[in-house]
Amino acid sequence: MYPSQQQQEPFFPVVGLLNIFFVFPASQLGRVQAEPTQGSAAGSGTIITIGPIWTHPPLPSKEKVMRRITRGVFDLAVAASIVAPARGLSLRPRGFGRRDFRDGLSHQLGPPPITITTATGRPATRLGVRKSRVAEVDVVESARLYFSSSSVRKHIVGDRRRDGSFFRVVIPSEIRGWRSQAKLAVSPASTWNRSSGCKIGLYRRGSHEVVPIPDCAAHHPAINRAVDAVMRATTKVRTPAYQEITGEGLLRYVQCQVELTTGKVCLTLVMNAEKFKDAQPHLSYLVKELKRRDPKLWHSIWCHCNDSGGNAIFARDVSRWHQTDGPPYVRENIPGSDPNEKEGLLYFSPLVFRQANLMGFHEIAREVCEAIPGGSKVCELYAGVGLLGLSALLHHGKLAGANGDGRLGLGFLRCSDENPSNVKCFERAVASMPKHITGRTPRSFQKKGNKNQRRRGKKGPKGGGGGDEISLGDLMASIESGGGGGDRYESNPKDRVTYMQASASSALHRGQALGADVIIVDPPRKGLDDGVLDQLCRPVNPDQMYAERPGLISGLPRHAVNYANDARTLIYVSCGFDALARDTDRLVGSGAGWKLESATGYVLFPGSNHVETVVVFRR
Repeated sequence: MYPSQQQQEPFFPVVGLLNIFFVFPASQLGRVQAEPTQGSAAGSGTIITIGPIWTHPPLPSKEKVMRRITRGVFDLAVAASIVAPARGLSLRPRGFGRRDFRDGLSHQLGPPPITITTATGRPATRLGVRKSRVAEVDVVESARLYFSSSSVRKHIVGDRRRDGSFFRVVIPSEIRGWRSQAKLAVSPASTWNRSSGCKIGLYRRGSHEVVPIPDCAAHHPAINRAVDAVMRATTKVRTPAYQEITGEGLLRYVQCQVELTTGKVCLTLVMNAEKFKDAQPHLSYLVKELKRRDPKLWHSIWCHCNDSGGNAIFARDVSRWHQTDGPPYVRENIPGSDPNEKEGLLYFSPLVFRQANLMGFHEIAREVCEAIPGGSKVCELYAGVGLLGLSALLHHGKLAGANGDGRLGLGFLRCSDENPSNVKCFERAVASMPKHITGRTPRSFQKKGNKNQRRRGKKGPKGGGGGDEISLGDLMASIESGGGGGDRYESNPKDRVTYMQASASSALHRGQALGADVIIVDPPRKGLDDGVLDQLCRPVNPDQMYAERPGLISGLPRHAVNYANDARTLIYVSCGFDALARDTDRLVGSGAGWKLESATGYVLFPGSNHVETVVVFRR
């Protein structure tokens, strides 16, 4: 019978429990509890949660047990769905380990389903159940509920505000072989014989026990091939693995980065040594064996010395990196470029950040490019090697060339990050792009006289867009332009595409975003720094003159300057949804005029409870 609205205890179907009781005695059955959903009235919106089924291991075959549990919970979900329309029930399994209950069965009955598409725009349901289910994770559900809440909907502008499809979910890559970068732990292959080589894999949950993952479905095939080669090579040359308890051994971690344009692997061997010479002779033996075993697999081989305690894979000291073989940079095509036209390359070294799913991140770069209006002046904070900014520069430069309208190209691009290794990668990428897009003369055609002029004490034009000193002519040109309209101040062509080595907050306060129409932020998981968020939350000051350099507003007190005053578009690329929700609440509630135009969740790492979110704000 159906429950009445006055009942405090919900109706609990027992169809699914029959299968579970068939395997487990009653003493092993976990608790069943009912709890109201947040913000729901009594007697509605009830959640039935199933507790842990077992508490100790002596069970029959685990695969059979899991099949029976899955079947039982599924039958229970089907039965609950009959009652749900009358009571607003939702069924959520609770207490299962993610590894033991990896399918993450969930039957949510409530708001409209998520709109899931692929990078090609096709609905994920047309690609089969497996591909559509990778988006059925808790963080995606949390994002959908957040963007459908009334506190957020009132700040949404656009046509997707009322039809319930504001938050869109995209699966940007294949669900197999997507990971082109992997960091793996190392431990001795044998407990009894420490010279028997190493085993490489991931830590078991809640411990530091290394579990090998041969032929991992998420890894690019080249990574699986490289891991197997390293394991065999360590056995051959008897490389001692690091032991955390004693602090002895040599090889601690392995990092593999695939150059997608060639399929070769940039390998980094993390050694338990203070200096490069302390890793010898084992390092030389290992590198020689790797090159002998599979010479066509390796792009380059690096050594990183890290003898510190703790779980940090890499030490922060740049001097700990040593290139032992191969070229210094992995080169990838800029998103949106045509490889046959030589429109530019991205440069990565092991010292810089690179996305694990680089091909999937290309789809994020495409959305960022399309969200930037033509002719904008762009500032990118937390830029890394400048992937998003350079993609936008190329995208709008090609549009300007195709339409014969130079106004469609970006006015300037300013990138910044605190990692000093990013600067060289960025400059090489800019040098590889066409001159009509960057405004710079390619490196091979630059005159060598500048170096001689410096030796004679003559100063040439300064690069970088963060200089405070300006000429009187530049100042007069800016004043004549009226501070914001008409012909704006044109800086040195070399200042059109620049990179500043600084933290996001420091770069912003040094004038990186002055004059910028668009600000792109791609912060780490913790979200925006307080200094950045404070500036973005300041209301637009109509009395502040337009300026592209701090020297033009040097007469104002520092606290009175709004360093993001000219920004009308904010593109937030988030890898931590909790921080994104916190920052969004502050931005839209600050009185600075920010409104949400779009929000897209990208399942960048299929199989994990993670979503990469792109939110576009306008004001």
